[in-house]
Amino acid sequence: GLSILPDPKVTVITDGDETSDTETSTSETSGSETVDYDVVPDQITLTFYGANSVDHAVTWHTYKESKNPVVQFVACAKDATPDFAAGTTVSAKTTEYKSRSMPYDPEKNTFVYGEFEDNLPDYSHQAVMSDLAFDTAYAYRVGDPDLGVWSDVGRFTTREETVDAFSFIFTSDTQVSTSRETTQYLYLQNTLTGAFKDDPNAAFIVNGGDVVQYGQYLHQWRNVLNGNKQFLMNNVMMPVTGNHDAAYSEYLSYEITKHFCVDYPQDVNTVLNYGFFYSYDYGDAHFVVLNTDSLKSSDGIIDDVQLDWLKKDLAATDKTWKIVQLHRPLISVRASTQSPSFEQLIGVFNEGGVDLVM
Repeated sequence: GLSILPDPKVTVITDGDETSDTETSTSETSGSETVDYDVVPDQITLTFYGANSVDHAVTWHTYKESKNPVVQFVACAKDATPDFAAGTTVSAKTTEYKSRSMPYDPEKNTFVYGEFEDNLPDYSHQAVMSDLAFDTAYAYRVGDPDLGVWSDVGRFTTREETVDAFSFIFTSDTQVSTSRETTQYLYLQNTLTGAFKDDPNAAFIVNGGDVVQYGQYLHQWRNVLNGNKQFLMNNVMMPVTGNHDAAYSEYLSYEITKHFCVDYPQDVNTVLNYGFFYSYDYGDAHFVVLNTDSLKSSDGIIDDVQLDWLKKDLAATDKTWKIVQLHRPLISVRASTQSPSFEQLIGVFNEGGVDLVM
């Protein structure tokens, strides 16, 4: 079964040699070095960065301060061993948070309900792999060269310069109730396994929000993201802010912003405690990602700043297809889940020529 603790294959550089260690524990000795798993890259996600979806960004976490967090990337055929020394190294931007988690009981493979570990150090590292070439395979890894600790190697291929047709995978609401927390990762894993079996050439993934049930709980994010590392390190997943991706507590912050690095317009996304909204292009399609939970009250009303940005964004694009993605549905069979933004948005979508709302 999946360990809720970090489960990366740790690469440790000792005296110029690399060794692999698949054990999961607080620390492990390899040669003359001791690996502290609190600095091993954890919860790794890959996203597009920039309007044309060629450059990529990566986010990862550690639970102690990393001395020199970086991403290394290099153009590399899919079946070849990457030479990172010949590639590019980019320093990450690090933000320190305080998180909450339930203690984990490895013997029972469950969490100790009703108990919390509070004020846990949580360092989010984000870096952009820029100036990438079209239609090129890349390999990358994240870690700390000063500590000699690296993640597994992730791989992706950038889009073609001219995209005639493409497909993407849409998934949403992968959260589950607390009674199934230890297997929460399986909901996304089973979905993506089936989706990529049906469409192995899908260009990227969109998550429509509510990645986890309780955004303030670190253990839920570790469960879902680590449990889907084989997908999330090697495929882009573009996030939509959902109401469950929040932390409505003394840890108030939208956890989505610390787990996914996207190129949101900073002049209007001024209150990141409530998530983000942004847009990007892929081929002849323009994607607009709205935040229907931008207010602390979670009433689903789009505020005036976001609404004005939406109108300008739709008017500015010359793409053939305009696709809007949001968390709260405009129309629902359940009144309790229908967004009160329907009357507010439907006219804007019609005037802006929106073809699809997801």
